[in-house]
Amino acid sequence: MTIKDLLRKGSEFLLHDSQTPELDSEILLSFALEKDKTYLYAHGDECVDSKHFAKYLGLLERRKKGEPIAYITNHKEFYELDFIIDENVLIPRPETEDLVDLVFGEIKKMAQKLKPPAQGWSVCLRRQTSGGKTQKLKIVDIGTGSGCIGTALIYKILRVKLDKIYSFEIFMTDISGKALEIAKKNYRKIIKKQSNPKVNFVKMDLLKGFKNKFDIIVSNLPYIPSEEIEFLEKDVRDFEPRVALNGGRGGIEIVKQLISQAVNKLEAGGVLFIEMYEDHPNEVKYYLNENFPEWEVEFIKDSFGEWRFAKITKQLNSGTANSKTKKVIR
Repeated sequence: MTIKDLLRKGSEFLLHDSQTPELDSEILLSFALEKDKTYLYAHGDECVDSKHFAKYLGLLERRKKGEPIAYITNHKEFYELDFIIDENVLIPRPETEDLVDLVFGEIKKMAQKLKPPAQGWSVCLRRQTSGGKTQKLKIVDIGTGSGCIGTALIYKILRVKLDKIYSFEIFMTDISGKALEIAKKNYRKIIKKQSNPKVNFVKMDLLKGFKNKFDIIVSNLPYIPSEEIEFLEKDVRDFEPRVALNGGRGGIEIVKQLISQAVNKLEAGGVLFIEMYEDHPNEVKYYLNENFPEWEVEFIKDSFGEWRFAKITKQLNSGTANSKTKKVIR
């Protein structure tokens, strides 16, 4: 059977089991043949041998049962970078790329307020405190999973050559040791050998084990309400790790835990970024007003028009009666 025939047959086979049967058949045949899509269409009349034909059929069967393409191929593109993915980590979503942009914008803003460190310094990116002392600027990616957020941030830092002016220290944490191994593989694959930023991988439940403080905390924690898990699409519900999906009752429990822990883990003027469920802004606002009125919160829409992110800032001076709230449409 030719490549062209297999693409057609594969698309027909997945017609009722995938929202993108043609695309899926292309990806799976490319994966089976170890060729890119351009090759498929340039050699459409080429016959496929029995070995690769059998491999392709096996991949189609897995996809028909609902298994996500990313788990079948062990790859997912995120921020134009190729990430290793397996069943131990959540598949990166396109809206999370918006979160990377938000955090990187804050990194650049903080950097602009700093004087470049003296030549020969080997410490982390520093800022002057009111007392004249210097302290490290630290960034932590909580619940890193595949490491897509932290690794993409490092990639952007290197791309604009901020590393040539400053040194950075970035922590990637996860409660799952298996997820951390995937994050390490992705960092080494995409960033390769790099002494700056300095990167630390830590197995930890949120911020519980940290004694030091951070200037930026970023997280894409589980935020699907537990009562809605069973109504998710089959490829999400049956294949992605529940621990990376289930946000507890209302989907807000873990988010609240992180906020409460971040109180003592953020420097004054530090920022906490959270990706969240589109129905959560009012609950987050109420929780902050009731418990941490001195914090300012800003809700931001993702590229799909959903209120997806919270930017929570620990004010330099506390004492306000209510947390300041504003919404931003991107």
